[in-house]
Amino acid sequence: MHIVPRARLGMGIEENGVLGCVEHHALMDNGNKGLESEMRELLKARMRFLYPGWTEEKVTYHKWDG
Repeated sequence: MHIVPRARLGMGIEENGVLGCVEHHALMDNGNKGLESEMRELLKARMRFLYPGWTEEKVTYHKWDG
């Protein structure tokens, strides 16, 4: 599952993805049961723990960056 979705230019890199079962993937992609934002915030917190300095900006594609 992408934390920053590919539709919002999220990159396909380790720092932007987590493994999830079919049900959790549906919650993230479809916003089933209104839990998408809560799940996304939990995943962001987890990424900041795993990758100090992690930000959405760092995992979002920018054509003209470096």
